[in-house]
This record gives sequence, C-alpha cells and structure tokens, in this order.
Amino acid sequence: MKKSLLFFCSAFLLLSSFCFSQNKDSLWLVYNNKSKADTVRLKALYDLANSYLNNNPYTAIVFAQLELQLAEKTNQQKYQAKALNLIGVLHKNKGLYPSALDNFLKALTIFESIKDNRGMGNC
Repeated sequence: MKKSLLFFCSAFLLLSSFCFSQNKDSLWLVYNNKSKADTVRLKALYDLANSYLNNNPYTAIVFAQLELQLAEKTNQQKYQAKALNLIGVLHKNKGLYPSALDNFLKALTIFESIKDNRGMGNC
C-alpha cells in the first residue's frame, strides 16, 4: 500500500512539474507572438514572472522588467503598476527595502489614478 501511494505521489509530482514547464514555454511563446494583443502579451509576462517568484527571483525580476518596459511602451497603466508591484515584492524578498518601497509607492500612485482598488490593496 505504501509503495503504491509513494509511486502515485511521485508520478503526480513528475507530471505536474512537466505540465508547469510546458505552461511556462507556452507563456513565453504568447509573449513573443507580436500578432497577439498587447494586453495578452503583458498578462503572459506577468504570469511568467509570478511563476518564478519563489523559486527563481532573479528570473522573475527579468520578466517583471520586460513587462514594465512593454507596458510603458504601449501605455498600459494597469500592467505598469502590476510590474512595479511585483518588482517591489521581489526586492522586499531580497531585503532591498528602500527599493521595494519605491516600487510599491510608484505602483500605488498608478493604481490610485486608474481607481483599481484591488491593486491598491495589493500594494
């Protein structure tokens, strides 16, 4: 009984990690597809950055910065604020508190200007 449970759990973990990496690849393909709407590409970048948040923060910050650049280029304020907030979280987790606070305040200002209460709460 224990062996079959152990086998089932390890098979599940292997399959879920495979599916998760496939999902990251799919998100990267969505971002690189310039024929997609900018909001779809920004959402893919945000999801990619979030997927690396806990296990690889340096990769997460690269994706968050890409999101911020694309959001600024396309004037998507909501995604600018989301990227700044995520960068703030990453800096906070690394102990870079002044930089984290700066990013949180920038994000908060944008969320306030677009009246996004959920975003304000996240900041």
